[in-house]
Amino acid sequence: MRIVSLIMVCISLSAFGQNGSYNNKTERDAIKCAARLLAAYYPPDELCVSDSIYDLDWFYFADVVDDKTKQEISNYRTEKKYIWSPPIYSHNMAELFGTHNCECTSYKYVAQFSAPYNNLIRCDILPGDRRIGIYGSPTITSFLFIFNDQGEVDQMFRDELHID
Repeated sequence: MRIVSLIMVCISLSAFGQNGSYNNKTERDAIKCAARLLAAYYPPDELCVSDSIYDLDWFYFADVVDDKTKQEISNYRTEKKYIWSPPIYSHNMAELFGTHNCECTSYKYVAQFSAPYNNLIRCDILPGDRRIGIYGSPTITSFLFIFNDQGEVDQMFRDELHID
């Protein structure tokens, strides 16, 4: 019985940690700035920002960033002990981008954001039906945003990831 209770507490704390993303002003400003930058690629009526936080990989961008950022990127999985977390609903994301949940197919694209990590934010853009790979789109667009202490995005990197 104690073991089950301990496991439930650990799961709750893990979920709370990711759900606590974008709590402070700097992170909130950074995610709003990143979403505004995405509007240059995707019209707002075609892009839905998901109300969940995703555990995305960062290594795709290691070759295009400076050495300090490259080190941050390489530390990410190590700090997480190579454990991938499932998506977690974020009240903060729902509050920032509206109450829709991107389940409808009226949007052409869905933006899936990571939790902020050392002034970095990752984002993957999926088709509205979220079908990728063999049964859907063979590529997705991926973004890396680097923001400063005022929540302004200083650098943005974009890459196409081939799924098939």
